[in-house]
Amino acid sequence: MSIAEKRGFAPEEYIIVKILEDLDPKKRISIYVELFRRYLSEARKYADEENFPHAFEKYWGASTSLLNIVGELKNMDHCKLSSLWF
Repeated sequence: MSIAEKRGFAPEEYIIVKILEDLDPKKRISIYVELFRRYLSEARKYADEENFPHAFEKYWGASTSLLNIVGELKNMDHCKLSSLWF
């Protein structure tokens, strides 16, 4: 079992978490805000094209970015994708 799995993360999630841990909280929030804007813009584009599977993926990304912002502002743990499957 990998270190990532022992801590409840997929390997790619663990890499992102480790990078984000070293950043200032304000910088992390600005990254999540930018991700939210980008995902929302892409979701709307796909929805306009009636490409609903891709639109849903982008709306999901926008939603999780908002949850990450809330987590940062309230100093809470962030939701892990792997925890959604249990």
